[in-house]
Amino acid sequence: MQTTTYAAQAAKYTAAPAGKVQQLFPIFQELAFMRLSDSWMPSKRDAGLMGGNAFDGKVFRQFQLKYVPSVTLDFWFRGRRLHPIAALSFQLTLKYVHALKEMELEIIREALGIVGTGVPSRRQVEKIAHIHLAEVGNLNGKLVLAVRWDNLKTKRQFISLFIDAEGDGATVHEVHFSAPPEQFAETKAHLTELLRSIQWAEVSPPPLAVAA
Repeated sequence: MQTTTYAAQAAKYTAAPAGKVQQLFPIFQELAFMRLSDSWMPSKRDAGLMGGNAFDGKVFRQFQLKYVPSVTLDFWFRGRRLHPIAALSFQLTLKYVHALKEMELEIIREALGIVGTGVPSRRQVEKIAHIHLAEVGNLNGKLVLAVRWDNLKTKRQFISLFIDAEGDGATVHEVHFSAPPEQFAETKAHLTELLRSIQWAEVSPPPLAVAA
């Protein structure tokens, strides 16, 4: 069966000495540290091999699972700041832990990029995304937006993080874990491992409900 094959391949690539990891040096200024296991390798599409900067100021780094190269981890910045109203909406959305409803997703559509096409709109736009769940959560001391969605064009499943890089809502940095549907469930533990290792340059204060 496929699952057995992937497990056997994973064992081969994770047979390195316990604790052996590669450190991913900061891609984003707010990301002080993230640890990648030896299961990941830089993609040949990785613009980071040329300093992490693509055209127009965009940052794009991609990593692949060695034993399932179709599973990828992307770090992305669209190269522009949000409109001030959109920035304020995104900033306010990240003020507390909660699940987002349709109306709030509509308000932060610009921050979501192509994922925002999965939100119903009065305007006729090409629907690329189907959103399953969106919620703001505390990731190691910083509030970030996590979205579980499908890309309808590429037929891939995603967990995406949207980060307020500078605290004013205007610069949105993105981390995307994605895989074909048949490989998603059995490989997403790699994302969990990676997220647990994150250390931020600065952390957000805890939500008021927690601090009380």
